[in-house]
Amino acid sequence: MKKLSTLLIIAGLLIILYPSAVRAYDDYQMNKLLSSFEEDIAALEEIDDTQVVDLDYADDYEAMLEEQRALATNGGSESSDPTEGQTDTPSDTPSTVEPAQAPSQPAAAQPAPKPAVKKPKTDTFIKIPAIDVLMPVLKGMTDENLRYAAATFDNGVVPGGAGNYSLAGHRSYTYGRMFNRLNELAPGHLIEITVKQETFTYRVTESFVVNPEDTWVLKSDRSKNEITLVTCTPIRTATQRLIIKGELVQ
Repeated sequence: MKKLSTLLIIAGLLIILYPSAVRAYDDYQMNKLLSSFEEDIAALEEIDDTQVVDLDYADDYEAMLEEQRALATNGGSESSDPTEGQTDTPSDTPSTVEPAQAPSQPAAAQPAPKPAVKKPKTDTFIKIPAIDVLMPVLKGMTDENLRYAAATFDNGVVPGGAGNYSLAGHRSYTYGRMFNRLNELAPGHLIEITVKQETFTYRVTESFVVNPEDTWVLKSDRSKNEITLVTCTPIRTATQRLIIKGELVQ
């Protein structure tokens, strides 16, 4: 009987303490995540404007949209090339043999071309028509990623999914590059995130400025489908953070 009473007391205490233990664990995980966010946001300040590489992704983006259209036309299945696997057959018309050309004079030496920057591979793009932004989106807030693209915070939220899809970008000193014109966005403007064969459109709901330690803007509410864009402000001094919030519309 005494053992039963002890067990009942212990069970009662566990029931009483359980909600507090859950809250404590959730707070621990949130603080851990926010600490990581603080480090990620600080990475924005470490990118010097001379390190930013301006890459043209227009062709890659259009190719992705063309693939989307092709899949939609074919009911979601990729079409095969009817000529694939065929070999060329000899033509009945005899080919004309060109006469040999006289050896030409050696061309003047040309200066060596500048080494091309290899574009990072990505299947995700951000497009903001109102401010002419088209950038790749890379996973992870690293200095290397921020040189070429917008980069995602590691909070487990995917484009179009439940929660707060959050990403940041450098604010180049050159007008029109990277997130330079993000301050021009206003409620109603659209943000498009294209991932492979699907595009998710968000509508801007608000724009405001916070201090670097105000990482609450990155908290995720699974009952919402939202997006958060982060960049430094003012340009050059970068003492605060410009935040753009949006909600999924399709």
